[in-house]
Amino acid sequence: NLAAESDSIVTERDNQRGGLRRRRGIRRCRKCNDNYKPARAHHDSVTGRCVVKMDHYCPWVGNAVGIMNHKVSCFVSLLELVS
Repeated sequence: NLAAESDSIVTERDNQRGGLRRRRGIRRCRKCNDNYKPARAHHDSVTGRCVVKMDHYCPWVGNAVGIMNHKVSCFVSLLELVS
């Protein structure tokens, strides 16, 4: 069952095509106690969680810059340039 697999690649025999087929299991983060890891997510060691489309940890925003707060980070950077 692929649902029980970790993020390793599973190789199984494909009888219709006469060869081997490689499939990925469900992605899980090893550092977050094997919680589900969404696509394009990376584990942030500062906040201790997985962030979708993580760019970096920003001390001025006080959080990891990802998909949900990318605009805030750009706005803070713009304010730094202006002042």
